[in-house]
Amino acid sequence: MLYGGPERWGKEVEFIENMHVLDGQNSDVKHKIFIHQMSTSHGNPYRIGCESLGFFKLIFRRGNLFGEDHHLPVVSEVELSLICSFPSSIVIIADEAWNAHPVIQAAAQAEQMPGGIRATPVTVANGRRIRISAVGLSDSGKAFANSSSLSLRWGLSECEGLALLEDSDGSKAYSSWERFLVLQNTSGRCIVRSTVIGFVDSLSRSDFSMMLESFTTTLTDAIQLQLVSSLRVSPEFSLLFFSPEARLNISITGGSCFVDTFVNDTGIVEVIQPIHAHECSQLTLAPKGLGSALVTVHDIGLVPPLSASSTVQVAEMDWIKILTGERISIMEGSFQSINFSVGIDNGHVFDPSQYIYMNIHVQIEENIVEVVENLHGPSFTLQATRLGVTTIYLSAIKPSGHKILSQLVMLEVYAPPEIHPSDLFLVPGSSYVVTVKGGPKIGSRVQYASTDDQTAEIHKFSGRLSAISPGNGTLIATIFGDGGIMLCRAYGKVKVGIPSSAVLSVQSEKIAVDRTMPIHPSLSEGNLFSFYELCKNFKWTVGDKDVLNLQVANKAHGTGQDLNFIQVLRGISSGKSNVTVSFSCDYKLPNSFSKSVSYSASMSLWVVSDLPLALGSQATWVIPPHYTSSDLLPYSSHAYKKGDSSSDKGIDYSLLGHCKRKTEDVRNDDIYIDGAKIVTKDSGNLACIQAKDRSTGRTEVASCVRVSEVAQIRIMADEFPVNTLAVGAELDLPIKYHDTLGNPFHEAYNITLFEVETNYPDIVSIEEYNGKVHLQAKSQGLALVQVAFVSDPRKSVYAIISVGLQLYPSNPVIRQGSVLKGNTVLVGAPNEILTNVPFPAKGYAFSVKFNDAQNMLFLFDCAVDPVNIGFTKPWKDPDTGNSYCLFFPYSPEHLARSSPSDAPHQQVSVSVKASLRDDHNISGSASALFIGGFTILEMDKNALHLNLTRESNKSALTIIGNTDVEVNWHDKSRLSVRPVIGKYLQYEVKVLGAERLREQLIFSLPATGQRVEIDVSYEPEERETIVERANLRLWVGLFGFTVVVVLMTASIVCYFDRPVRTQSVVAFRSPSVAAPVTPERSSSAVAMNEESPRTPQPFLDYVRKTIDETPYYRQDFRRRANPQNTF
Repeated sequence: MLYGGPERWGKEVEFIENMHVLDGQNSDVKHKIFIHQMSTSHGNPYRIGCESLGFFKLIFRRGNLFGEDHHLPVVSEVELSLICSFPSSIVIIADEAWNAHPVIQAAAQAEQMPGGIRATPVTVANGRRIRISAVGLSDSGKAFANSSSLSLRWGLSECEGLALLEDSDGSKAYSSWERFLVLQNTSGRCIVRSTVIGFVDSLSRSDFSMMLESFTTTLTDAIQLQLVSSLRVSPEFSLLFFSPEARLNISITGGSCFVDTFVNDTGIVEVIQPIHAHECSQLTLAPKGLGSALVTVHDIGLVPPLSASSTVQVAEMDWIKILTGERISIMEGSFQSINFSVGIDNGHVFDPSQYIYMNIHVQIEENIVEVVENLHGPSFTLQATRLGVTTIYLSAIKPSGHKILSQLVMLEVYAPPEIHPSDLFLVPGSSYVVTVKGGPKIGSRVQYASTDDQTAEIHKFSGRLSAISPGNGTLIATIFGDGGIMLCRAYGKVKVGIPSSAVLSVQSEKIAVDRTMPIHPSLSEGNLFSFYELCKNFKWTVGDKDVLNLQVANKAHGTGQDLNFIQVLRGISSGKSNVTVSFSCDYKLPNSFSKSVSYSASMSLWVVSDLPLALGSQATWVIPPHYTSSDLLPYSSHAYKKGDSSSDKGIDYSLLGHCKRKTEDVRNDDIYIDGAKIVTKDSGNLACIQAKDRSTGRTEVASCVRVSEVAQIRIMADEFPVNTLAVGAELDLPIKYHDTLGNPFHEAYNITLFEVETNYPDIVSIEEYNGKVHLQAKSQGLALVQVAFVSDPRKSVYAIISVGLQLYPSNPVIRQGSVLKGNTVLVGAPNEILTNVPFPAKGYAFSVKFNDAQNMLFLFDCAVDPVNIGFTKPWKDPDTGNSYCLFFPYSPEHLARSSPSDAPHQQVSVSVKASLRDDHNISGSASALFIGGFTILEMDKNALHLNLTRESNKSALTIIGNTDVEVNWHDKSRLSVRPVIGKYLQYEVKVLGAERLREQLIFSLPATGQRVEIDVSYEPEERETIVERANLRLWVGLFGFTVVVVLMTASIVCYFDRPVRTQSVVAFRSPSVAAPVTPERSSSAVAMNEESPRTPQPFLDYVRKTIDETPYYRQDFRRRANPQNTF
C-alpha cells in the first residue's frame, strides 16, 4: 500500500505516477518482478510477485510537473527493498489474531524435540475456534511477508475428540498458510503439524520446483496444543452483605492456574485469601464499604492471556421474600422445607451463603408448626404438629437498625388425605361420587384417575366413578396447589362384580311390640350404594302379619326409580315371622350388553311382647351404661303462686329404698343421683326415682331408669324413608338411638360415634353437628344418605333424598273448589366444560323452561354463583322462541384483579339461577363445571414472538389464570424454561448457548385443550457489527453537523452580500470560472437608502481568512478582491 505524496493540482498540470525495478547493479529489471496497481478509494495498493530470485529495489515516484503558478516540479519518491527467495524454515503460530514480529521471533527461537515438535506446549482455552497459521523464515531469521505460492499440508495427531480442522473453502485453498481449528469442550494435548509440499497448481513452474528441491530440505513444523477449560469466574455478579463477619467466595474454573487478581476499588472489597499457583480454585472477599467493585482475574499462563471479571456489590438487605407463594400446605406430622430469598431494590438477590450473617428469624402466629432447622441456608424446615391455619413471615434487622419483614404467607396443616370410601364395591352400570377426606383445602384442587378404565372409569374433576365390567382397580386422587405443584396423593380400591346372592339387613333380630325397625336387602358384597339404582320390582312378603307387618312408607313420585328397597317393620304381637323380598337387577356391561339377575332373600324375626303388667314402662327412661345425664331432675316444682316463692324449698330425689344412705355409699351403686343428674354404670340395671317436695312433704315416684346398651340408630322422621327437597333447601335430620328391642333412649349424648355419607355429594351435601345430620340440596337428582355406627358399619340406616324443582308457594292454602296453578322454572346446563379462553362471544346457553307451555311471556332474571366468576343475562331466541340464561365468564386478567388474594379460578362449579321477575321465589338452577383458561401477560395475542439478544438473553413470561399448564419445546440443551413461583406464575426463558436459535414454546392446558405457541428467536450480535453501526452513526452525525454549519455560514454571507446601488452590478468575469450575477433588488426600503449598511470589519477579516485557507480558491480574483461577493 502506497500512502501520501502530492495530489494532482489540476488538469492543466502534468501529473506523473510510475515505478522502477532495479537489481543490485542498479539495472532496470522490471521483467523480473510482477507489479500490478489496484485502484481503491483508500490508497494505492500494489500487488507484487517474484518472477526470479534475487535482491531488488522498487522505486515509486509520484508528483506534479511544471504548470501555471508552478514554476518548479513537485515529485515524491519512495524506495522499497525486496528479496525474492525460498524459506529456509517455517514456524506455526497458534491462537493469534495476526502474526506479530515478537510472536514470530518467539516461535522461531523455541526449543524443539526429535521429530520437529516444539518442546513447550502452547496452552489454549477449549470450546473455541482458533486461528493457526504458518510463517516462512529466511536464513537470517526474518519472516517472509508472503509465502502463499507454496502449498502446505496440515495434519492433526492425537487430537481425536479434542480438535478438528475447519474445512477450508475451495476458493481460498491458495491461502492455506492460514487455517482455523475448532476446539471441543474437552481437555487434553493435541499435535498440529504443517509441511510444505510444493507450489500451488496455478503457479507451478518446473524451474522453481527444481530450485526449491535443491535449495533446502523439507520445510515442516509441529506444535503441541494443551487444551484447558476457558477461564471463568463464577458468578459474574454477586451481592456481598455489608457486615464485618461476611465473606464471599468466588470460584475460578478453567485456565492454566497461573493467575493474577486485581480489584479496582479496595475501599469496597478486598481479597483476604491470595491466590497461589496451585490454589486457584476460588477467591475469598470481605466487604469494606457500600458500593460496587470489579474483581478481575488474569490468566497469564495462556497464549494469548485471557481474563475474566466479576462485579461485586456490597449492600444491605432491602427485602425478604418467601418463595412458596401465598399459601403453604403441610401434612400433619410431616416436615417441609421453605425456600426464601433476600435481595436489594434493583432486583438482585444475595447468594444463600450470605444468609448466615443476616440473623433472620421465623415468626409464627399460631404454634401449629415448629422450626426444626435454623436459617443458615436458602431454606428452613418446619414440622407440622397439629391441624389448623396460621400465618408466618420472616424478619431481620439491617446493620443500619431498620427492621425488614417478608410478606405474610398463609400456612395450613392438613390431615393425611384419604379417598372416601377407601374400598368400594359396585355392580356393572352403577356409579358413585368419591371424595377426598383430609388433605389441603386452601388454594388446592383434586384430580382423580383410575388405573384400569376397563373396569371402572372416573371423571377427572368431579370424582364420579362409573363401574364398567367385573375386575379390580386402583383409584388415585392427586391434590395440586398453586402453580400446578403436586402436594399429596391418596389411593383407594374399587371392585366391580356381579354378586350371586342377596341377604336381608336389619340392626336387630328382635323387636318389641309396637316398635319399628327399618329393613333392606344387601347383596353378598358391598352395601345398598352398590346396586340400588339398577334394581327394581321389589316384592315384600311377611309370613305372619299378626306378628309382624310392614308399615306404609312415604313414597316419592316422579323419580323414575323403584324406591321400595327400604321398608319399615312394626311389631304387632309376640311371636316369630319370616320376611321375604324378591327383586331383579339389570346390570349394564360393555358394548351395550346387559344382564338381568333375580335375587331373593328371607330371614326370621322375633317379636318380644311386653310383660303382663308393665304399667311403669311408659315412665321408664332408657339410658346408656357408664353415662352421666344432663340435668334431667328439676330442683323446683314451680307450683306456687306469686308471692309464695319463698316457701318453695325445692325437691329431694333419691332412689327407692335409699333415702337415708351416705353419699359415699350411694356413689358405689350401679345407678345413683348426683344433684340433678343421673349416673349409670353397668347395663341391665333398673331403678326408680323418688321425688319429695320439701315444702309440702308430698312424695311420688318421679321416673324409673333402665340401663341398656345402644344397639340401633334411627333417623327421626314422621314417615320413612323418602325426603323430598327443592334445590337450595336445607333439612336437619335428628339422630336417635334405640336398644336391641327398638325402644328409644331418653338421652344418649356423645355415647357413640356415627358417620354419614352419600353416594352423590354433588346432589346433596351433608354435615354432622350436635347429634343431627344437616342436608342441603345442591342440584336435581336422587341421592342415598347412610348413617352408620363407626364401630359397626353394618348397623346403618338410610334416607332417600329426592331433590327437585322449587315450587312456590311451598305450602299453599286454597278454598274448597278452587284451582291452584303453580309455576316452576327448569334450568338446563350445557353439555360441555365452561371456560374463559377463548372467550365465548355468544356466551354459554343455559336453557330456561316454564311449566306452563301455553304462556311463554314470562319475564325472568338470571344470576350466577359465584358472582365474581362472570355475569349472566336473559335471552330469547327469535327463531325458536326458546329462553336462555347466557353466561359470560370473566377473563383471567379480570379474575386476577378482582380477587388478587385468592387462587385463580382453575376449577369451580358454576350455578346459574333463573327466577321470575315478578316473584323471585319461583326459580330454578343448574350447575356446570367451569375450568379457567390462561393468558400470557407479556405477549400480544396477534404477535406471539419473543426476541432475545446477546445483551438480553433471557425474559420472563407471566401466566395469568389457570396455572395448571404444560410447557414443551424441542431443544432443551440450548433453551431453558423454568417456573418461578410468586404472586403470579412466571416462566423464565433463557438461551444457554451463543449460537443463533429458532425455537417454539408450546403452552397447553389439557383440561380445556387450550394451546398457545410462542416463537422464540435469538440473534447473537457480533462485535464488528456493533462497531460498524457505531461508526456509521458517528459519520452520519459529523456529516449532519457539517451541513448545518455550511448552511448557517451561507445564510450569513448572503445577508451581507447586498449591492451598493440599486442598478444591477455586473461581476468581473474570468475565462475559467463564470461568476454569478447579483439579482436586482427593488423595494421601498432599498429606495430610501443609496448604500447597504456597512459590514463590520472583524467579519470581513474572518471571510478573507477563510477564503485564503480554502484549497484552489485563490485562483478566483473576483472573490478575493471583494469578499462581499462570496456566497
